[in-house]
Amino acid sequence: MNGVRTALVLVAFVLPGCLAGGAGGAAEDSVGVVVSHEGAGDVVLTSGTGGIMGTIRDDIGVPVPTVHVALLKTDFSTYSNRTGKFQILNVTAGKHVMRVDHPDYRASEASIEVKAGEITTLQLTLLPKADVGVGYRPHLHDYWGDKTEAVVMDKSWEWHEPYDDNGPYSQTFGRYYDTSTLILVHPCVWTDKKDEVYFNQRQVWFDDEAQLVWAGTSKIIVTLTWTQQDYIHDELAFAWRSADTNRYEESPMIKKGVPYEIAVEPRMWDSGHQSYTLWDFWVCTGGATLDNARPYLGNIHVNMKLIRGHEIVAERAHPYFWENGTEIPVVKRVEKKFAAGAYSVSRNGVNPGNFGILLEEGVLIPPGTGKLRATVEWKYSQAVNNAAWSLTYKAANVHPLKVADPGKYSKPTATERGTASRTYEFDLKPGETDAFYQTKSNWKFMINVEGEEGDWKYVNGCPCDLSVFVTVTAIEDPKFEAPEETKA
Repeated sequence: MNGVRTALVLVAFVLPGCLAGGAGGAAEDSVGVVVSHEGAGDVVLTSGTGGIMGTIRDDIGVPVPTVHVALLKTDFSTYSNRTGKFQILNVTAGKHVMRVDHPDYRASEASIEVKAGEITTLQLTLLPKADVGVGYRPHLHDYWGDKTEAVVMDKSWEWHEPYDDNGPYSQTFGRYYDTSTLILVHPCVWTDKKDEVYFNQRQVWFDDEAQLVWAGTSKIIVTLTWTQQDYIHDELAFAWRSADTNRYEESPMIKKGVPYEIAVEPRMWDSGHQSYTLWDFWVCTGGATLDNARPYLGNIHVNMKLIRGHEIVAERAHPYFWENGTEIPVVKRVEKKFAAGAYSVSRNGVNPGNFGILLEEGVLIPPGTGKLRATVEWKYSQAVNNAAWSLTYKAANVHPLKVADPGKYSKPTATERGTASRTYEFDLKPGETDAFYQTKSNWKFMINVEGEEGDWKYVNGCPCDLSVFVTVTAIEDPKFEAPEETKA
């Protein structure tokens, strides 16, 4: 290193045609760039040349990627990377005019000086083209502060939870309430699509129900511990599903007290705007094939930590979902088929005999939705003792592990009641839509036999076929504020 000579020079960045010191002077909306010069260090420069390195941010401090950077009247140009950094090397020493361009920001030019054998370091600030709120521009969600790790789960879990009709997690998927003291040894994930966990494994969740897998997380460390009295064997397994997929992954068998690492890529992070995590975690008995039941008595303690290792980059600007009109189909006539038999009218529509509908990956109940319009139609192959069908839903602001709690499923009132159909149109409350950036929806719809809770209804009295068809359309709230650049 040749030592550092720093000159904190403020150079005006102006609109095209208004170079600093030119006839037009600096534009009223010009912004600054801090310049420093230092020895080249490990950078190899050809004789008589220097280099330019810089970071480009917007006016709220968010790095701006894919900015085109060019030295006019030369062949030198490049693009900023995802952290806003760029470099141009072996530039002829002397004064140059640099121009930066990006579709969402105001193009700017400035005069800079490159010194032989030195690196000119720039800190550039750009202004957006439109006067829009922060949400409709790339921005950061950094929840770490000064931390590099965060404990998000530190709790003992009883494998077979007793049923509690009024408990906070009562009837969650009906999976945990076996009173047996034996557990089957079985692989965690048991379907070919890897989209379902075997029924008697143990789901676990963050201590803080609003906790997310933050941007910047590079791995999740899981440690399972138990006593000999809790479980006589010394290995268990762990399964998880990240925020970007409906497929589960499964660990190998984990020794008691030995940390296990789950690698996390940026695409797997939760969105900074979600109400709850889209990750899903399970403790499993594991094993390659179904085995004999093993005795189980007590609790399994789960410690889970998020580890920061990736650089946090700006999330893209909030998308505007309503450019093509005020209505968006979110469920396009999904068909569900039932077998003949008896079905109970569950208090919240979550009886396993009824059918749930998840939105396809990438389809959301988008921000700006003011109401939903839904239809439920059914068709029996024979008109024998036919039951009617209705719709219930879980909004995005209801914790995914509390879907069966009293009142957590909402039952809209039908606006039209046909002989084989129901039509609904109902308003959404603040916070019920999905969040920006989500890759899958937190919403869930259920088809239910219509009637009083606790009743049993026969779908039909013969081995008849039944199909139920559901469509759902999101309708924009007329009071929703679009970003400035999309307004007419």
